Amino acid sequence: AELGLGWVREVVFATSDKRDVYIRADGNLIFRSVDAGDNFFPLMSSLPDFYTEFGEHNFGVISMHNAPVDGLVYFQGATAKNYWMTTGNGIYTEYQSGEDYVFNISPHATNPDLVLREYTHCVGSACSAQLQISKDRALTWTTIRDYVFSYSWGEGTDIIFISVPEDQMHGDYDDIDKTIMRIYSTHDLGNTIAYTSPPGIYEFAFQQGIIYAVKIDAKTEESSLYISDDFGASYVLSQYRGASSVPGIDSAIYEIVNSEEGICFMAICNGGSYLTVANLFQAGVDNGNFWLDRPYLRGSCDPYSYSGFDFQKIDSLPGTFFSNGYAPAAFSSSGNIENYIQSTVSYDQGGTWQLILPSYEGDCNGRPNCWLHFFSDADNQIPTVVQRMYSTPDAVGIVIGTGNEGEYRLPLNESVNTYLSRDGGYTW
Repeated sequence: AELGLGWVREVVFATSDKRDVYIRADGNLIFRSVDAGDNFFPLMSSLPDFYTEFGEHNFGVISMHNAPVDGLVYFQGATAKNYWMTTGNGIYTEYQSGEDYVFNISPHATNPDLVLREYTHCVGSACSAQLQISKDRALTWTTIRDYVFSYSWGEGTDIIFISVPEDQMHGDYDDIDKTIMRIYSTHDLGNTIAYTSPPGIYEFAFQQGIIYAVKIDAKTEESSLYISDDFGASYVLSQYRGASSVPGIDSAIYEIVNSEEGICFMAICNGGSYLTVANLFQAGVDNGNFWLDRPYLRGSCDPYSYSGFDFQKIDSLPGTFFSNGYAPAAFSSSGNIENYIQSTVSYDQGGTWQLILPSYEGDCNGRPNCWLHFFSDADNQIPTVVQRMYSTPDAVGIVIGTGNEGEYRLPLNESVNTYLSRDGGYTW
């Protein structure tokens, strides 16, 4: 369907047969199709307006979250003052948070009745975030704990979150000392709570049964990454192998970019004068040893304009990953390193990386040292033009992306084409 509204930012299939589809387009506008995408109609007019300090409008939807039952979808309002819920019957019930704010709505993966959210409440200038749970599809909410800094569903109905001891719950949560934070968990939906880490853990991610935790040392104030594969019973300090130097976690921008099938990929910025150069490391989830997998990965290493790393899993072919990086020539030239971007693909879970063969009838036309290169959503200079490569497990081998061909990637204003692969990126 041609909407004429720029890029589609998010897609949610609300039913198992994928006939009920919601998309979020530019401007946080929502459209719906009930015939598997043949026709779309605007939905924002169906979502009621309300008054905020920003004016009388809902400012659109910033994210969508589908629950594990046909039709049930939550829409997070862009101002964090409200959200909507529908069961697929064309009725969109609005919930407002009054003077408070609601963030990070998170339905459970298998139980449609369970939903988590972050509820931020302020008294004067002091604010704190509460972790709340609903057991009746967002109709009523119960607070699990105050002063929660991040959270995640664990295995089953376990919930993992970062908080502080109850006697430290005072003042503004932005002023809380990281050295007293720790990971807590509950196995019974909040009825009982236990801590599962030593103090000093202020960031974490839970993926595929593994906890990745960033811990600060109270004496040195340096931070390191720890890994637990037994739900916090023990933690292993991560080590980085194969790189001449790796900045400390506390001084670098880093991200766990993928963790599936027993392998974890982590991107860590190099530091120094290059604000877009990172290293990609890979580790097995059963130990803390990360080995250099791909040097010169392109990413956003400026903390004031972070937009992610140029690394992406291709969902339509298992074990396949795409990345953008810099050719070694970029660092021996006095020119702009952005003129030396090359795209690479791995078909063996990061074991080897190779340049991407050009398309059959493209601009290379048999020229040597000519390859296919792609743009991604890390290219945030013109966010309405570029988009990450698209793939889905439901269409095996299909990959769609925008880019161009040459020894290095050409700038956006010179050439942008759309490319299609039917075999997971082997041919285009």
